[in-house]
Amino acid sequence: MPDPERRPTGCRPRSISAVTLATRDMARAVAFYASLGFELEYGGPRASFTSLRAGEGRLNLFLAVEPENPWTGWGRIIFRVEN
Repeated sequence: MPDPERRPTGCRPRSISAVTLATRDMARAVAFYASLGFELEYGGPRASFTSLRAGEGRLNLFLAVEPENPWTGWGRIIFRVEN
């Protein structure tokens, strides 16, 4: 486990800007996050990529279904930092 006393200097996380997640069912995922109050910003239930907004943060979803590989998921998180 990293030592919290040895944090890199000059870069402090301020907030989470965006999280990207894979989904096998875009329509179901969009409906779920909309029910939690996320607002659709780009894409939608039939898109291969969708961006939803919650305050200043974004939740991005991408459709991860390929015939030759049923699950090719990855994720990403983007932090806003202080300089």
